[in-house]
Amino acid sequence: MRILFIQPDADTPPGLLEAPLRAAGAELELWEPRFDQPPAGPFDGIVLLGSETNPDEDRYEPWVGAVRGEVSLALELGIPLLGVCFGAQILAEELGGATTRMERPEIGWVDVHPVIASSDDPLLSVIPDDGVHLLGWHRYGIDLPDGVTRLAKPTLCEQAFKAHGHPAWGIQFHFEADDQIASAWIESAVERLAAEDIDSAAIRAGIERYGARAAEVAGRISSGFAGVVKSHSSL
Repeated sequence: MRILFIQPDADTPPGLLEAPLRAAGAELELWEPRFDQPPAGPFDGIVLLGSETNPDEDRYEPWVGAVRGEVSLALELGIPLLGVCFGAQILAEELGGATTRMERPEIGWVDVHPVIASSDDPLLSVIPDDGVHLLGWHRYGIDLPDGVTRLAKPTLCEQAFKAHGHPAWGIQFHFEADDQIASAWIESAVERLAAEDIDSAAIRAGIERYGARAAEVAGRISSGFAGVVKSHSSL
């Protein structure tokens, strides 16, 4: 099975998503939409990763329109789709929802808790009953459209949802970010975080405190998506 990773930014790689998908037998192809046209399909699954670009910046970033086209096509064809952060925001908009800039960014370790609907979801059922701290790094929140199911309790914003009738999930928290990725984000944004009154030292400390459990949850989410892709590719 072939899975397309759409990676808008150099510092938002597949991270913890990669190993479970490869272990499931997936062939991964990377598309950097800032620089290239989308590769030829067909693909059995698509993952749209995060970006510093926001979903309302189409006129400044023409590649965003190309990404929207791929998301729309995946929904039309029933291709399993997983949107992370920016990816979740684009997915929500393509489903008829909206995204808005938050009054305060949600950057740091977010205590994510399950809801009843997540208990049998193939991806989000892995959220433990007592919650789990996962890395948030977003300045835009999602107004959920009709026709989706919320899969985690909202914090400052919505954290996870699934489209009705489509194998498509949107996840705001960065479950894919391993310790190295998270550390690089902190290092590159220290001054901006300080200007936003966000404690970068606390985020660093959270890597030690929460990173191992977050990585375990990430692996299980990734394996769940691999299972969805595999089941759809065999239809």
